[in-house]
Amino acid sequence: MPLPMPSKKQDHDAWIEACMSSEVMNKEFPKGPQRYAVCESQWKRSKKKSKASTWEETAAEIEKSGMIVSEEEVRIIHLPTQ
Repeated sequence: MPLPMPSKKQDHDAWIEACMSSEVMNKEFPKGPQRYAVCESQWKRSKKKSKASTWEETAAEIEKSGMIVSEEEVRIIHLPTQ
C-alpha cells in the first residue's frame, strides 16, 4: 500500500503529527517507534524528491541510514487524542 507523503507546504512537526495519527499508518505500523521511523523516512524522502513510497523501500532506507538502532533510541511523541 502506498505510504502517505507530506505536502509541499507542510512543516516537519505538522507532518509528523498527521503521519503518526493517520489511520493507514496506524494499521500498517501499530508500533509507535516503527511508525515514527517510517514517518521520518517519508519526510526525508520528500525533501530528496525521491519517487519511492512503498514500505519495502522505506524499510531499506531506514536500515541503510541507521536511523534506528534500538527502540530505546526512538523519541516518543505524544499526540492529542481525538
